[in-house]
This record gives sequence, structure tokens and C-alpha cells, in this order.
Amino acid sequence: MKTLLRFAAIFLALICLFFLAPFSLQAQWEQVGKPNRYIGVPFKAGGKIFVTANGSLFRSDDNGLSWVRVISTQLPQTALITECYGNGNSLYCIFRSNSDKNLLIYRSLNLGQSWQAVQVNYSQAAKAIAAYPGGLIIAREYQTQRLRDSEQVATLVSISPCCNPVLVVAGDTIWMGSTKGLRRTTNEGISWDTMYTNVSVTDLAASGKYVLMGASSKLYRSEDAGKTWTIIDQNWLYKNILNSGSLFFQIINQTGKVIISEDALLTSSTFFDTTYTTV
Repeated sequence: MKTLLRFAAIFLALICLFFLAPFSLQAQWEQVGKPNRYIGVPFKAGGKIFVTANGSLFRSDDNGLSWVRVISTQLPQTALITECYGNGNSLYCIFRSNSDKNLLIYRSLNLGQSWQAVQVNYSQAAKAIAAYPGGLIIAREYQTQRLRDSEQVATLVSISPCCNPVLVVAGDTIWMGSTKGLRRTTNEGISWDTMYTNVSVTDLAASGKYVLMGASSKLYRSEDAGKTWTIIDQNWLYKNILNSGSLFFQIINQTGKVIISEDALLTSSTFFDTTYTTV
């Protein structure tokens, strides 16, 4: 429980830091209001901050100072939201079944004012999902599906290498890592370029020309959109990376430390540092 609450505090702090503008590397932490339990990764859409918590979707219009729960009779009333994604004015919220194969997805094209169900069915479980400009990309063990904002049914667009895919979106580029390496697409998943092989990718973060890749217990960095790579951490265990726009975050799980960088860890600052006890 202490571990869960500690991570809730970390991600709540990240909510503030992700979207405060103007950004300052000397900013001070400030605790803000709810949501405060089981917090997902926050995202920004239409100038607002959204985050899932307690099985619901919350919205902040003032950089995290206050929050409102997104409520609609058009959403399922007896199921809990497991995750949400956003890009532009589009929101996608996921209600997963036990099998995880047929996703129940609701889409809003007006930042949550109205919702409609969309159809995403297939024989394999969805392993990774990401919003890109214009739609949603869904990676399964061997297939990739695309759901455009203008479509009601997801389309199978390509065959994926097995296994355990992870996704990150940077502008019009979608990056996918797996146990077979790293690939990228600039045409909504129809075709993919192989960027790195013979590594098992577990974490990805990308913005512009910078890409961070956690793979095979090492952390790699590219400063030229994946053309060349440098190992920057030879012992990359019990850590995670993520990014929001141009801001990169590294979370060191053993201590709860959060490191922030604007240039993919070429330079960085520690923004959250604590210790906790696992119980």
C-alpha cells in the first residue's frame, strides 16, 4: 500500500510538471487537489489536462489546480475506465474485458462533451495503445490496428513482430518496440522501418529528433530520430522512462526519484527524490 501511494504521489506531481507553462527547471513542487488514487499517466488534449483515476476520467482546465470528473450518460455506467488517450480534441477511453481481446472503446471528438462507441475486435489481446494525430493505433502480438477519428471500426493495417509491443508517438511518427527490436512508421502503421534489432525493448520515449529506448537492461539514446544510437546507461534496471512533449522523465523505482530532461538526458535535473518501503 505504501508503494502504491508513493507512486500516486509521483504521478500527481508529474501532472503538475508536465503542463505548467512557462516551464522552469528550477520550479518548486506544489501539491494540488484530486484525483488522488490509482492515477494513470496524464495527457493533454485541447489545452486541458486529462488523467484516469479510480476507474474514471478527470479533467483540469487550470494546470491541475482543480479537477472535475468527466461524466456522461453516453458512457457505460457499470464498467470502469482502465485507460484513456488523447490527441488534439479527440479522446479515447478504454473499458477492457477479462479476455482483453475485444476492447470496449468510447471516443469523444469534442473533449468529452459527447461520446460514441467504436468497434475494435480481433482474436489477440491488445498489448499497447497510443493516440496519434488523427486516430488511435493498437498493437497486438502479431497485428497492428488503426482507428481513425473518422472511422467506426478499426482496420488491420500491418503484421507486427512478436512480442510485448510498446508504443510512443512523436508528431506524425509512431515508434513501436518489441522483443524483436525497434521500428517506426510515418503512415499510420501501413509500413514500418526497422531502426534497431536484436534487443528486447521495454520502454520508449520520443520527441522530435530525440528518442530514448530502454532495452535488454540498457538505456539507449538517439539524437537523430533513430539513425544512430548511444548506450547511456549500462545497468538500466528497475527504471522507467516516459515523456510529455519535449519533456523526458526517468523514474527510478528503487528510490522513487524522478529525473527530468528537455534533451533526452543529455542534461537533466532531479525533481523528485524520496525513499519508500515496499510492504
